[in-house]
Amino acid sequence: MTISSTGYEFTGGAISSSGILSVNENTTFKNQFNSTGGVTIADGKTLTLNNTADQMLSSVLSGNGAITKNGTGTLTLSGNSENFGGTFIQNAGTIHLATKASLGGTFTQNVGALTSESGAALNTANFKGTVTPIGTLNVDTASFNGATLDLSGDLRTNKISATGKVTFAAGANETTIKLGDLSSASSDTYYILMQGSQISGLDQINIDVTLGGIRGGLYLADEDKTLIFGLITGNTTLTWTGIGATLWNTTETNTNWYTDNFRTYFKNGDNVVFNNIAVSKDVEVAAEGVEPANMTISSTGYEFTGGAISSSDILSVNENTTFNNPFHSTGGVTIANGKTLIASDLDLAGSLDIKTGGTCSISGNATLADGSTIAIDLTGTSAANPALTVGGTFDIGTLGTEKFNLNIIFSGTLPTGTYTLINGGTFDFTGRATANLPAGAYFKTDILGKLMLVVPPSSDATLLSLTLSESGLSPEFNATITEYSLSVGNDVQIITILATANSEKAEVGGDTGTWTLDIGENVFKVIVTAENGAIETYTITIIRADNTVGIVDVGAAEDVSVYPNPTKGIVYIKTKNGVIPEVSVFSSTGNQLMFKQKCTQIDLTSFTKGLYILLIDEKPVKVIRK
Repeated sequence: MTISSTGYEFTGGAISSSGILSVNENTTFKNQFNSTGGVTIADGKTLTLNNTADQMLSSVLSGNGAITKNGTGTLTLSGNSENFGGTFIQNAGTIHLATKASLGGTFTQNVGALTSESGAALNTANFKGTVTPIGTLNVDTASFNGATLDLSGDLRTNKISATGKVTFAAGANETTIKLGDLSSASSDTYYILMQGSQISGLDQINIDVTLGGIRGGLYLADEDKTLIFGLITGNTTLTWTGIGATLWNTTETNTNWYTDNFRTYFKNGDNVVFNNIAVSKDVEVAAEGVEPANMTISSTGYEFTGGAISSSDILSVNENTTFNNPFHSTGGVTIANGKTLIASDLDLAGSLDIKTGGTCSISGNATLADGSTIAIDLTGTSAANPALTVGGTFDIGTLGTEKFNLNIIFSGTLPTGTYTLINGGTFDFTGRATANLPAGAYFKTDILGKLMLVVPPSSDATLLSLTLSESGLSPEFNATITEYSLSVGNDVQIITILATANSEKAEVGGDTGTWTLDIGENVFKVIVTAENGAIETYTITIIRADNTVGIVDVGAAEDVSVYPNPTKGIVYIKTKNGVIPEVSVFSSTGNQLMFKQKCTQIDLTSFTKGLYILLIDEKPVKVIRK
C-alpha cells in the first residue's frame, strides 16, 4: 500500500496489509491499520494514528519520518523496530510495548500512558505521562519531565535499565515514582533505575509510597549508576546531618539523619554518629529525651542542649564535646587522647575511660553505679589540667565495707600510701575531683598505682524505731534511751515487739517477735549489732496484772508442799499425812486444764509460761510456769 500524495485520511473498517505500507506524504488513519509486512515513513512525512479503538501494529517500522499517536485507544507495538530513525509522538491514549518490542529513533510522550512487557526497548525517550514497566524496560537515554513512573506492581522485577544518561527535569515538573504499600516489607533494596552513564536531578523526584513506620529512602549506588529505594525495618546506624533543623527527636518528618544511603529520621535504639558532614553542630534534644544505643562524636564543635540523652552503649568522645543537657549511659564513656568532654550532669552505669591527656569536666553532679570503673591515664595531666573535675555531688553508688566498690585505675604513676579525704572538700590526685563520701572514707593506692576507696565499717548500733503491739511504752521511744517499761492488763497474754536499726548495715536480734506474757514482770532485750561489732541493748520490762482475786494461796501450808515453784515443768506434791491427793489444774482465767487422782507430781512442760492454779484436795495453790 503506497501513499504518495498529501491529505489522505482513512476512516471506517480495518485495513490489513500483508505487504509494505509506504507513507510518502502526510497521512491519517482514523480506522484500524494492521500490517504484517512493515511500515516505511519517508523523511519529513508524518503518519497519524487517530483511532479510538485498541489496535495492534505488529509490523516493523522503518524510515526517518514521524508517527503520531492521537486517539484514546491502546496501540500495541510488537515488532522489532530498532532501525526506525524517526520520531514517535504520543499525544493521547495508551501505548503498549509487547515482549521484546523495540522502537528506535526518538519517543516523545506528551500525555497518556506507556506500558511495557519485560525486554521491551526504546532508544531516546522523553516521558511526560505515566510509565508502567512490567519487568524491565530498556532505554538508551531518557528524560522525565513531570512524569509518573509506576513500579508498584512488583518492585522486585519492575524497573528501567538505561545505557546512557537519565535526567529528571528541574523546575515545577517533579517526577513521581510510585512504589505502593511497603508497610509489611522487610529490610531490602529495590532497584528502580540502572544505567551506565549519569543520573541527574534526584531532588526533583517525589516518592509515592506507604511505609507504615518502616524507614525508607531513595539513593544512588554503584558509583552513582544505580537508583535504589532502600528499606530499614529495625534499628540502624545514623549520621547527623543538621540540615534544615537542629532538633533531635523521633518524629518521622524530621529527616535530620543519614544512613549509609539516604536521609531519614531517628528511632530510639539506633547507633548515632556525629561527624564533620553536619551543616549545624548545635543539637537540641527534644524535651522528652532520646535513647540511642552506641554514640560516637568524631568532629569538634558539637554542643548538645535540651532533654536528656540516655545511651545503652558506649559514648565515644573523639573530639571536644559539650553536653549542656543531662547524659545517661549504661554502657560507659570513653574520651580519646587529648580530647575534652564538658558536661552539666553525667550519669553512668558503665565505665568512664579517660585516655592520655583527655579531660572530663562536669559542672553539675556525677553519678556512677555501684561497681563502675573509672580508668584515667595521668600521662600529660597536671594540677592545672586535671583529668576529672566534678563541680557538684560525686555519687559513687552503694559503698561496701571493703575496697573495690569504686575502682579507679590509673595508667600513670601515683605514689603509694593512704590519701585522706576531708568530708565535703576536695581530693587531689594530680588532677582534682570533688566527691561527697561517707565519714572516715579514704583512698589508698597499691604498688601498681591502683587507687582504691576504703570505707571504715559503721559503728552505729542505735535503733531507728521500736514498736509494740500494745500502747503505753514509757518513756516514748528515743534512740538514745535504752530502758523502757509497759504495764498491761491481765487479759493481755501476747505481746509483739518490732525494731528497725538506724543503719542498713546493722543487725537487730534478741527478743523481737511475738511472746506470751507471764503474770507479773516480763523482761525483753532487743540487741543491735553495728557493722563494726559494737552492741547496744534496749531493755523493755512489761508487767502483766494478776486477776486471781478470791483465790487463797495456801503456799507452803503445814499439810501440803508444792515444789519447785516457779517451775520449768515438773511440780512435785507432798502431803504431811502421806495421803496421795487428787489434783486439778486451772488457768489463771479459771479454765480447768487437767485432773488427776492419786497424784504426786504434775507435768506442766507442754503448757505456756504463766500462772496456773493447782487445786489439791480442794486447797488452791499458785504455781508459776517459767
